[in-house]
Amino acid sequence: SAQTKSAPHSQIVKANKEFAFKLYHEIAKSSKPDENLFFSPISIQYAFSMLMEGAQGNTATEIAKGLQLPKEAWRIGEGDEEQLIPKKAAEWHVGMKGLMKELNGAKNVKLEMANGLWVEKTMDVKPKFINTLNDKYGLDRGLVAVDFKTNPEGCRKEINEWVSKKTQ
Repeated sequence: SAQTKSAPHSQIVKANKEFAFKLYHEIAKSSKPDENLFFSPISIQYAFSMLMEGAQGNTATEIAKGLQLPKEAWRIGEGDEEQLIPKKAAEWHVGMKGLMKELNGAKNVKLEMANGLWVEKTMDVKPKFINTLNDKYGLDRGLVAVDFKTNPEGCRKEINEWVSKKTQ
């Protein structure tokens, strides 16, 4: 089980619970009453935390709000490389890595998650972003440049095939 051992763990667990309940409420609105509903809030939170790492300004703020992060963990200011990352935001990313390590190492639990990043091949992705994701989130596949513009269906199939092989 994910025990709250530190401030980042405690914040992450609290935010994940709030996020999970809000997301469930939204998903349940469009679900049929006789259908089962299953989703992994930690996987979704993890993916959006990685996305937040590269976001700035209003986009970063909206992702943080959606993830139910405490306000002190939001990014501050605007600008390319100069955007301030408060200590609490840095703790969030470190804490996410620690939480996943703890969950993956838990006895009597089998949890397999995989992290990959697929980007449009024409995009310029900053090495600092990739390095942070590798360090804090442990990308299993690293960055994969694909042709979303002219081959979205092929990209979808490639990504889904990789995910189905890597997760349970």
